[in-house]
Amino acid sequence: MKKKYLLKCEAFQVYEGDMWFVSGNFLCRRNIKTGEINIESYIIPQYGVEGGFLCTLTGRYENRMICIPEQADRLIDYDIKTKERRVFFLDNDQFDNSIKFRSSCFINDKFYIMPESAHKIMVYDPKLGEIDYLSDWFSILFKDSEKNIDNKENIFSLSRQIDNKIYFSTTFSNVLCCFDPQNNNVDYIHVGPADYKYQMFYYLDGIFYLVDNSKMRIVLWSQNEGIVGEKEGISFDTILTEELGGREAEYRFFDAFNFGKVIFLPACFAKESLMIDTQTNQVKICDQLSQVHGCCFAVTNESNEAIITSIIDNNLFVVNNDLKVNRIDLELSEDVEKVGDMCWFDILPVEKIRVTNNLWRESKEASLGNFIKNTI
Repeated sequence: MKKKYLLKCEAFQVYEGDMWFVSGNFLCRRNIKTGEINIESYIIPQYGVEGGFLCTLTGRYENRMICIPEQADRLIDYDIKTKERRVFFLDNDQFDNSIKFRSSCFINDKFYIMPESAHKIMVYDPKLGEIDYLSDWFSILFKDSEKNIDNKENIFSLSRQIDNKIYFSTTFSNVLCCFDPQNNNVDYIHVGPADYKYQMFYYLDGIFYLVDNSKMRIVLWSQNEGIVGEKEGISFDTILTEELGGREAEYRFFDAFNFGKVIFLPACFAKESLMIDTQTNQVKICDQLSQVHGCCFAVTNESNEAIITSIIDNNLFVVNNDLKVNRIDLELSEDVEKVGDMCWFDILPVEKIRVTNNLWRESKEASLGNFIKNTI
């Protein structure tokens, strides 16, 4: 009887009929029509912290998958046609196991890789193969706030591209940041009283819906009118409090999506998913998404379905506009003797060889067969 091995997926890219994602140390692909899942490449010989991701696949440039570093010490640019792998190591001050970056936006032929706990924005030019960092804005933003962010892993929310600007909120204050890639400036917008803290937000029809998990409220804010509404007393109960170690307020909800005028907040570590009717501003529990939990990224596809990744389970949730939920297990199709849990094996580092100032390659490639042999 064939053994069943399940993979994890945090973020993905769809290209030429395949869904590409990173699971543990591997770049994987899932054929959308057949559901078959195979391992494309062993891409990162590094050890991670259990419960997190080394890299996450948030961008694509032509044939190349851009795997940004979460706990890893490198960005990986992998060409799925030529099998070439470009490796860009981070600055030394980012060598730790925190979740450094988690999202990216592609503007003017560059990837702007946005921080979660990093103190900078990473800029990757895939044409030139160059990495740059923008950090001046950080010291200005935190000049009077250092005591609030000591040892804090989750400093910024998931970023969102609105027109040609990138917005992200601060989880320790009432500041909504607006980054302009044209001039590399960051504007700091104070939304509401000083004790408000926004762990996530969503944007629809000119309104920002900012979620303050710590105070169980949702704030509606417009650039032209300021705060236009506020909903308090919402049930933000959490699950897995012990596992989160007191950080449950930061991860009740991570991402959101909308069908028409209704915004959905699928539960991450919240007990229930929420829905916001933007025409009436009514907020209520969404019973139809009761089986959805561990939500990380939510993406709406051309078929008007929401594809939701889970950071708890080895599956995807696909939600249609009638709110019917289809759970898809990410089962590896390859018949291998042993894969393990696809994560967190301590592989001895190979020799790193400098190609340019910040582009490196490693002295040898590791195959899946070698990986299995070396870790059984």
